[in-house]
Amino acid sequence: MTQDAARDGAAPLWSLTLAEASARIAAGSLSPVALLEAFLARISEVDERIHSYIHVAAAQARAAAALAESQIAAGQWKGPLHGIPFAVKDNYDVAGMPATAGSRLRLNHVPTGDAALVAQLKSAGAILIGKLATWEFGTGNGGEYFDLPFPPARNPWDTERFTGGSSTGAGTSVAAGTAMFALGSDTTGSVRLPASATGTVGLIPTPGRLSTRGILPNCWSLDIPGPFTWTVEDCAIVMDALIGVPVDGVPGVPGVGGVLGVGAAAGVGGLGGLGGVSAVGGSSGAGSAGGARSLSRAVGQPVAGMHVAVIDDPGPGFPKADAALAAGLEEAVRVLERLGVRITRTRLPIPAAECFAATRKIGPAETAAIHKKEFTEQADLMGFALRDKLTGGSLVSAVDYLAAQQLRRKVADGIDAMLRGYDALVTFGTLHLPPRLGVEPEMTAFTVETMLTPFNLSGHPALVQCTGFANGLPLHWQVVGNRGDEASIIRLASAYERATPWRERRAQP
Repeated sequence: MTQDAARDGAAPLWSLTLAEASARIAAGSLSPVALLEAFLARISEVDERIHSYIHVAAAQARAAAALAESQIAAGQWKGPLHGIPFAVKDNYDVAGMPATAGSRLRLNHVPTGDAALVAQLKSAGAILIGKLATWEFGTGNGGEYFDLPFPPARNPWDTERFTGGSSTGAGTSVAAGTAMFALGSDTTGSVRLPASATGTVGLIPTPGRLSTRGILPNCWSLDIPGPFTWTVEDCAIVMDALIGVPVDGVPGVPGVGGVLGVGAAAGVGGLGGLGGVSAVGGSSGAGSAGGARSLSRAVGQPVAGMHVAVIDDPGPGFPKADAALAAGLEEAVRVLERLGVRITRTRLPIPAAECFAATRKIGPAETAAIHKKEFTEQADLMGFALRDKLTGGSLVSAVDYLAAQQLRRKVADGIDAMLRGYDALVTFGTLHLPPRLGVEPEMTAFTVETMLTPFNLSGHPALVQCTGFANGLPLHWQVVGNRGDEASIIRLASAYERATPWRERRAQP
């Protein structure tokens, strides 16, 4: 606890929610400089044990915080992210900062421009602290092998535990208080998996809602960027800034969502993918980025009368969820029922194991195509996980790839039909508690045996949040919405969060 963060028993500044810190900054009772210094002190205190950062840009962050403070003092408040510290997964480009993506092949790569989402956050006045740990090239085969140039991020609830992948540092930083919020990317779970392991909120919006420009691609047809935050309200605030919603008369930054068909932003069009299945914003009137409904306004709205589907079984091919997760899901459903939500039990139209198998044809094949030159010329410099994935991807036939894309369309149509008539769906993220770091069978099961990939294939927005703790490790569930309807996810998840005490407990590595 730093001196400027704790006076008279007050909570340390790094433990404030984004909404709390933003309100204090707007009211003039909190300095952006003091807030940043609290996070830099927290990094100095704990990061050598959790390895959330690859690169800390303290000097640039201090300059940006000083500028934000002077702007706000002069009456030039830009909105709720003005003066708020954040960090990004190291597959995002940031001008003048290394963008290693955790790889020896990119140790000297320094971009000259910012990724689109980084530029939007800077424009909103947010303060970039640095770059966060990730699996090599933001991908892998499900395990950690301790053979990369940077140590793997550690779970702040238990540093001998796995953080999930591949947005490892992003989940760790928000859980441990080394960043107030973070940006990651998700292809088959790489936002929601670390969120489940670290007890944070991780959201993937409808594909096309957020730009992927300036993010090292992993899989053209499945990559989706998304934020990590401590609370659902914080998540809504970040998303509003990223999709360009005006707040209190402050102009929004134009986003990229709206009229793109799902999959079109990734360039897959109608090639067995999801091009044209549904326009972003089509199901609920959430609208395009330029005129999107504020997600923050969904926070705290009553949920009585909402109709929610519950899936507690992954179907054949995967095991049942761990007992603690299953009990946590059932108790969370009871909380919704007490809030007046109507519950109906249902099943996935296609088992989660079949969905995962399809992603194992699509993802590795596209990754191998993207990184063919590096794999051909510099495979000896790669870590085992990346090399293993690229080897497998290079062996996927065109016939199998196209069959997987056709299955993807069936998954999307099936989940659309299943969700028709429901406001949201709740299920598990992964089916296991965070495993021991370095124990490959446990890590692989945690990464593979999930309920995450069906919604990557289908293009539905999904959020993971904490639902309690078992043996000191976070429990979680996944809340899924109709395509384009992030607002109903935020509404339901925030109601659950406000009815439970889980956000009062912070990790102390």
